[in-house]
Amino acid sequence: MAVVLGWPGRMVDPAFGIDERLVVHGDLKVVLHHPLAPQATLMSRPRVKGVIDKGPGGAAIIQSTRELIGEDGAPVATVDSSTFARKHGGFGGKATQTAEPHAIPERAPDEVCDLPTPPNLALIYRLNGDENPLHADPQRAKAAGFERPILHGAASFGIAARAILRTCAEVPAGAAAKHRGAILAPGVSRRHDPHRDVARGRARLVPVPGRRPQRHRA
Repeated sequence: MAVVLGWPGRMVDPAFGIDERLVVHGDLKVVLHHPLAPQATLMSRPRVKGVIDKGPGGAAIIQSTRELIGEDGAPVATVDSSTFARKHGGFGGKATQTAEPHAIPERAPDEVCDLPTPPNLALIYRLNGDENPLHADPQRAKAAGFERPILHGAASFGIAARAILRTCAEVPAGAAAKHRGAILAPGVSRRHDPHRDVARGRARLVPVPGRRPQRHRA
């Protein structure tokens, strides 16, 4: 839920100088400082904290953060995310590299969790307010270089979080969850390979080959 609360929306204003057809989700990190209440009023404080320049012909990676603040002024959650704007690099930015993700251990995972996703999952996720046509319009998807509409990165984050909760017990307040996006299509089963670790948990999200789309209840 914290992923979508207080989301400032897509950068579609021409003043940003971004071609929205070339924009996809990069990565996402959520830190819960307190459990989310069933009902509450929160204040969102979003800002852009940096832009990574991957050079001419490369991408511009727009790094954003937003704080969700409760009525008492205490932080409830912090959401860090990035937007991957393809072919927008080469603007002379000082930062050119992103931090490397934590490595997945080479050993076999401690758990394996397969979750099917319905073909209309991207259309359902649009109800949260992200109406990027890349995730719904086949023609827009092809114009952006994809065979068909792809799933929202934040929706993939939600699937991964569900699998981790199912296999690795409850997540306490103050815990962080991070997801580095990959291009995934709705209607494909995801396999999650969690590795338990006393310092940090790690999980990999991959499509399951040959698994047909299935209908399922959440």
